[in-house]
Amino acid sequence: SASSCASRRLVVVALTLAATVGLPYLPEVFRDGRNFFDDSTILIPALVFGVNAIALLYVMRMHEEKPEQLWVMVGMFAACIDVWLTLYGGARFSLGWYFAKMTSLFTSLAVLISQLYGITRLYHGIAGANKILMTQANQDGLTALSNRRCFDQVLEIEWNRARRDKRSLALLMIDVDHFKKYNDCYGHLAGDDCLRQIAQQLLRVINRPGDVAARYGGEEFVVMLPNTDAAGALLVGERLLLNLTAASIPHADNEPLCRVTLSIGVSVMVPAAGASTSALVLAADKALYAAKENGRNQVCASPRELLTASASPAFLMS
Repeated sequence: SASSCASRRLVVVALTLAATVGLPYLPEVFRDGRNFFDDSTILIPALVFGVNAIALLYVMRMHEEKPEQLWVMVGMFAACIDVWLTLYGGARFSLGWYFAKMTSLFTSLAVLISQLYGITRLYHGIAGANKILMTQANQDGLTALSNRRCFDQVLEIEWNRARRDKRSLALLMIDVDHFKKYNDCYGHLAGDDCLRQIAQQLLRVINRPGDVAARYGGEEFVVMLPNTDAAGALLVGERLLLNLTAASIPHADNEPLCRVTLSIGVSVMVPAAGASTSALVLAADKALYAAKENGRNQVCASPRELLTASASPAFLMS
């Protein structure tokens, strides 16, 4: 505020006048060139020592035990020794005088080290917390796969890269068959464990660093395969079904197999100028519903991919 600025200016002006014009009127600290203080000026160091001692006691009584507190205590204790030796050192350039100057130097050094140490700890704490937040923001809490938010971001990046390089981008939409019946039969905790097992099977069928498996929502999963044609995408879907068959997760209400099965829709596109990722997702979603209508527990591709994958192995599984 304006009043505080004015008061600070007055203090600076007063100190300047005292150190220049008023210097002859100040008390003599070294009256005979030997002793530090005489009776008339002993109050100044005594007051400084008292303030340091009170502050040291206050810091020692603080309940928060932090490394910075220990360093400040060391620094303030050194400051008290400095003043005490200055008072009773007897003469300038004595052993006590030099020791007082050394402790004064280490006082500032100790406080500086404590502050640097505190800042370093704070930085590492913030960096660790930021890393945890980033992981939580991009990871599904139940399955440890990427979440929908992360998948949408990566899909947009890979879509633009595929359009620039004129390469294909494959997408698998995956849905657990009759999952509501599974929850009704075994309970929601068993349903969560089932989703975790499916997520593990998903991770086993994608091998490249650019492949992404994510939980799309509820019992739906999605796999994105950059630079992959229809035959390769269908093969990944087939391997997923085979792995889940080997896992043989019981599902009494999923007749006639009585185990957990998946329906998978596949779409593959080479992004064209002006096209968006929604076209790829919509095509995979339509293929997923076709797989459900055809009896579930199978991989289906959109009609465009059926033509390009005509030379691949059979991909409809019953």
